[in-house]
Amino acid sequence: MCLQTKRFWHLLGDIDGGYTAEQDAHDKAHAWASKTFTPAQLQDVLTISVNQARLYAEGQSPGNRKGYAVLYEQLVRHPRSLFREAVTPEFIHALHNGRFWEGVANADCRFFRQGKHGLEEFLHADDVLKNFVSEIDYSLAWKHVQRSREHADFVKQLDLGVSGKQLPLYLEVISRLYKTPDVPFSDSDLPYLLQQFALRITSFSRDEYKPWFPQWKKYVRNPIMQRALKQDKFCHEVLSAQRNSSFCFDLVNEMPDPVEAFSWLVQSSDDDRERYWFLQDVKDQKRFVDKNPAFAKGYVAQLRKREARKIKTEQKAKQKFEAKQEKSKTEFDDDEDRDWEVEYPEGD
Repeated sequence: MCLQTKRFWHLLGDIDGGYTAEQDAHDKAHAWASKTFTPAQLQDVLTISVNQARLYAEGQSPGNRKGYAVLYEQLVRHPRSLFREAVTPEFIHALHNGRFWEGVANADCRFFRQGKHGLEEFLHADDVLKNFVSEIDYSLAWKHVQRSREHADFVKQLDLGVSGKQLPLYLEVISRLYKTPDVPFSDSDLPYLLQQFALRITSFSRDEYKPWFPQWKKYVRNPIMQRALKQDKFCHEVLSAQRNSSFCFDLVNEMPDPVEAFSWLVQSSDDDRERYWFLQDVKDQKRFVDKNPAFAKGYVAQLRKREARKIKTEQKAKQKFEAKQEKSKTEFDDDEDRDWEVEYPEGD
């Protein structure tokens, strides 16, 4: 029944007792499986499960989004799996590649197990980057990325289920990917692969008033990042996510085309109330323009436009106020000229 509904992980759990179960649960599950299935049938179950994991069936169940990771948990990390003898080095290699791209595509691709200090989190993409990065086969990347990209949950960008410590390794993997001959990736794929990375390494701590990643400039200056930031839309999305004007101006300096980036920032901040605060700190603006004379001309032009807009807005407000005052005065004069008749109740 589990296989008919495409939930292969349930059946594997029934046979092996689940990778988080206690010893007695494993023993009971193994006894039931040995009594119910022949070795040939167990092989068929494994083959069907692996094929279903590779299909990425539609749906919100975990196995539909992280089938390779589920197989790795159940067949490799499971200490007493009945299927351990079927796990070959070639199969583990395929699992490493599948679970890595599942992990970077889905931040929810994580598992928890009881450890020395309670439940411990296990990120599959982190594990591959830290321990098996040499296993990554870049010729297989396109297949895995496209499959995750076509899934309803992964339309815009990778969710990037990678911890902060492993982000530099992730950037290195993408750099190697684009240096690999004959891979079909193009510059248009870079925003999908790097947007979440860019947003995370340029995040700013309001509490500590400093960037979360002290070496953020090193990552932004990386050739593959500069290649991605040459795309205006990607560059603008990274800038528009900032909420600290001083840091944002520093970030502008690291863009492939700082003049274009600054011009867009000034214009968009004038047009968008949510980003208008970028230009409120006059001290930061002056410091930035003084250090970058190339921005002075465009900056002054934007200031003049803003001042003209401000004067026009004030004039409209003044005209509206005067019109309202004139209307009130006219109504009062009409009341003065009116002949008032007082009616008294009968009997008074």
